[in-house]
Amino acid sequence: MASPPTPYVALLIAIRRFGFDTIRRRGFRADGPEQFVDFQRVRESRARNLREERPSPLRDKVLPRWALVRELHAQGLGFRLIARYFSKQLRIQVSPSYLRKMWRELGGENGQPQP
Repeated sequence: MASPPTPYVALLIAIRRFGFDTIRRRGFRADGPEQFVDFQRVRESRARNLREERPSPLRDKVLPRWALVRELHAQGLGFRLIARYFSKQLRIQVSPSYLRKMWRELGGENGQPQP
């Protein structure tokens, strides 16, 4: 003999019927091919937006001072200390990993962009 569902189980069943998939954590339910096409268009639009990256304001602040980064790195300072220098002296909050990423993109020591 089955007992009546607890309020929590009843809530989960109602949410699932409404369209929120609690297992896959998706907030939609594909009702038909039209809705699937709509979701496909949304995904394509998001992918297109990723390709067309907008310029970074932080990059615009760091690039004019890139000669300073190269000089400090040539003196043996790591990116962590360079980031701290930028924070304290220049009032620019930049992470060491972002400086390392830019270092690789702009060619680092040998002048060649690294993959």
